[in-house]
Amino acid sequence: MEGGAETRTKEVAFRAAKLGHEITIYCGKTNIDEQAEVLVNQVKVIHKKVMPDWLVRRFPYPSYVSMAAASLFLFIPLLSFLKRERYDVIREDFAPFPPTGPLALVRLLGLKRIAMAHNLSSTLKGWTKFYGPIYGLAGYLAYRLLVSGRFKYDRIVCAARFLAEDLKRHPNISDKVAYIPNGINLNDFKRNGVKREQGETIRLLCAGRLVELKGFRFAIEAMGYLKNEYPQVKLDILGKGPAKESLAQLSEKLGVSHMVRFLAPVDHSEMSRVYNEYQFLVMPSLTEGFPMTLIEAMASHLPIVATDIPAVRAVLPPESATLVMKENGRDLAEKLKWAFENPEPVRRGADKAYEIAKEYDWDQTTIEEIEH
Repeated sequence: MEGGAETRTKEVAFRAAKLGHEITIYCGKTNIDEQAEVLVNQVKVIHKKVMPDWLVRRFPYPSYVSMAAASLFLFIPLLSFLKRERYDVIREDFAPFPPTGPLALVRLLGLKRIAMAHNLSSTLKGWTKFYGPIYGLAGYLAYRLLVSGRFKYDRIVCAARFLAEDLKRHPNISDKVAYIPNGINLNDFKRNGVKREQGETIRLLCAGRLVELKGFRFAIEAMGYLKNEYPQVKLDILGKGPAKESLAQLSEKLGVSHMVRFLAPVDHSEMSRVYNEYQFLVMPSLTEGFPMTLIEAMASHLPIVATDIPAVRAVLPPESATLVMKENGRDLAEKLKWAFENPEPVRRGADKAYEIAKEYDWDQTTIEEIEH
């Protein structure tokens, strides 16, 4: 299951290729099964080896080790590649480091440079909280270089409105920042038709990388508060990542392991089916950029219970979802109980969320990226 950054890169690349542009996705090898070079939907995808295979096996995506390795070493083969090939634009996902590494600090003659920013904290505390002391410090330093204008980008495109507003406050880059939201293939998602009769199982879905910033521990804590009054609630956590073991231990400690399942991620093309197997999407994230899971659930008419954070508020007004306090399992449990017991306002909220989802479109996102 891809993250929002990966999904956007591929969706924009495929559409740009259909418009007649020559597109290459150049990235570090983060899975041992990835081929060195493949052609997908007229887009050349190159996976460069940036660390030994035994390390790739030990730390596959979504480990931060593979991301760090790409940021540290990908620029070496990339520089040689750019000397052999001619391109007009380099677009890189700045999440949380520039994958071109030190090349981001220098001008590359004849190339327009675009940074695609998804979710950047403005404080060292925020970086270290979500990424740990080592990666957090590196991410914060990269952020400071970005806002100071040291990185040689011509444009900085933000998927989230609040992030664009934050970056525009910095005079050295304010004229380079643009807000272009993620999109969606609305026709790929069908109306969620799962209904629940009194006493039947209530199925909740969490989806994403198993890392601290996704806040899945608070969903498990909520199960602890619900287990006596709502023993029929089942929570499925779909994804993989370094936090899986600690989350499983927490569910055991709280006595809710029979209510919580950890499921392997699925291909993104399968997510439209997945949304139709649940009654609620639960998004307890501590921070997000522009969450693809959120807008895809909206397109599926799947009711949403999500953390009240800027990324969620920017997409969903309060009446279209059930919003909860950040890092608060008890409040999440209380809001879930309200949602269980008030099906009509929840249904109306899901209908409003669907109307909002119709405003987002990958074709429009691609055109705006190209024009900028």
